[in-house]
Amino acid sequence: MNLLSKPKSKIIQQGNDMFTILHIVNRTQFVDSNNVIDRVKLGYMVKWAGGNHVVQKDDKLIIVEKIEDAHEV
Repeated sequence: MNLLSKPKSKIIQQGNDMFTILHIVNRTQFVDSNNVIDRVKLGYMVKWAGGNHVVQKDDKLIIVEKIEDAHEV
C-alpha cells in the first residue's frame, strides 16, 4: 500500500486501485466480544463519511472512496 498526498487530501494505492482517505477509525470500535467486525455498525459509519470501501491496516479501518478511472469519450 502506498500513501500519496496532495493539498487537503490523502490518497492510498492498493494494487491497481487508488482511494481517497475520508476517515480513519480504530478497529476496536466495531468489533464484538468475539473480535469480529460488526459490518452493520461499520456500514453506518461508511455511509456517514461518504465512502464506498474500507481498507484495514494494522488496527485501523480506513474509510475511503475509490477514485474511478477517467476515460476519454
